[in-house]
Amino acid sequence: MSLFVSGRIKLCFALVILADRSKGLRDVRRLKGVEQTHLGSWGALGPIVSALPASQFSSRAVLGDPNTDLFCQHPVGFEKEATGPILRERSISASFLGLILNPVTAYQLLYRTTAINGSAIATLTTIFKPLIAKTDRFISFQMAYDSSALPLGTPQTDLISSVEMLVVEAYLVLGYIVSSPEYEGPDAAFGAGRLKGMGTLDSIRAVSKYYERLVLDSYNPMAVGVKYSGGALATGWAASLQPSYAPEINIKGWVQGGTSANLTGTVLFIDNTAFSEFFLTAMAGLTKPSAYGAELTDFINSILTPEGREKANFAAENCAVKDLLSFHEISLFSTD
Repeated sequence: MSLFVSGRIKLCFALVILADRSKGLRDVRRLKGVEQTHLGSWGALGPIVSALPASQFSSRAVLGDPNTDLFCQHPVGFEKEATGPILRERSISASFLGLILNPVTAYQLLYRTTAINGSAIATLTTIFKPLIAKTDRFISFQMAYDSSALPLGTPQTDLISSVEMLVVEAYLVLGYIVSSPEYEGPDAAFGAGRLKGMGTLDSIRAVSKYYERLVLDSYNPMAVGVKYSGGALATGWAASLQPSYAPEINIKGWVQGGTSANLTGTVLFIDNTAFSEFFLTAMAGLTKPSAYGAELTDFINSILTPEGREKANFAAENCAVKDLLSFHEISLFSTD
């Protein structure tokens, strides 16, 4: 199977370009307050929680496609707002497996953030508040998308993210309010670290501005960003960008691990393994309009073979689990 017309040399040139986009992440471990931890053991457990619109809970409906959910559509003129404002809000009902009501208060916020080219985009964060909550702090939990497929790539419908709700439940039991942003933006730009970082920071801004509804002690509560593996890129970039992009937010620390700090090295390492699909998914995500589509799309198309284009389209349209099964132990560099 040959996916690229000129083999490894031209592909590696493309990867160097992509890896350069992530160079700001390499120094993140030296930032004060940054820790690394391993949350991956939770992944062995089954999914227990999903979120449903409050008005639809009785019919057991799941959250819809962001393309057709009017709540997700940005209002006219939103681009004139500063970064982080709340554009829309709604209450939702949280439930275990979409069946058993979870006794927490939950909200969704649509907020303004920034695309790679500096233009305004809108995305969501979901907030979970326990019955007895700490009111001076909250956790920003960057769930793993691991997908560039929009309908399947949101934290409310993706299987992997549903599994990670177990970790969120642990924080809720301890009394923490948890915000889970859809940091890949409106077109699920998987792999675009800078976009993820800005989306995460703007979600923290939005939650802080929601302090009255959450009954927080102040308009600038303490916050900690958390995530391992799939959400670590967003967490690491947020930590790296925060001093310059959002210096006003009251960050007390960042917890991350399993970070792909060098995309070139990561792609070479996972080639011909169970995780081969992540390169195709990242390639699809990086060419989304809110990421580097204007810069990379023509170049990527110029090096893809017809078979490579077919595989790339498949990766862009399907969830992580299906992609993992479809590209298991496939070498993307093979010329056979």
